[in-house]
Amino acid sequence: MYSIKSLLCGVVCLVAAQLSIAQVQYASKMPVEDLEQFFFDGAAKNQRLLSVNYGEDAVVNPTLLKELEDKKIESVELYYTKFARTKGFNQEQLNDQRVKNLIALNPDLFQQPNIKWVLKCQQEGDSYEVCTKMVHGFIITFTEEPTDEMAEKIEEEPTQLDE
Repeated sequence: MYSIKSLLCGVVCLVAAQLSIAQVQYASKMPVEDLEQFFFDGAAKNQRLLSVNYGEDAVVNPTLLKELEDKKIESVELYYTKFARTKGFNQEQLNDQRVKNLIALNPDLFQQPNIKWVLKCQQEGDSYEVCTKMVHGFIITFTEEPTDEMAEKIEEEPTQLDE
């Protein structure tokens, strides 16, 4: 049987996970880092780019999330451009919707603890034509979670300290 203490701990952890998911759905609450322009070459094996089009909020390549289901998410960075095509455009509202749409694609994936969420605002683009060619979307950085088999193997292998 479970003790009251362990049940209470489980409830607290579940509530904390739900609260953290609710908080990240608002991009306007995330830290913003300015940069000139970002180029994603895809060379890092532990990163995936989930693209969105300039001025839109839907993830263009959501099937990439399947690759991340057994991974530990370290960070999620939303890249966008500062340039606004129309007067009165609300970038914060668009970013909020982009984050909500990303999370909606796989809510369980983004409930992992300690995910670092950051906005990356590219300053260089000064026209619609230039900005549409720049990176827009989420760079997700992850680490491999050990499978049960890997964990068992690690436990079975003696370390130098054990010898």
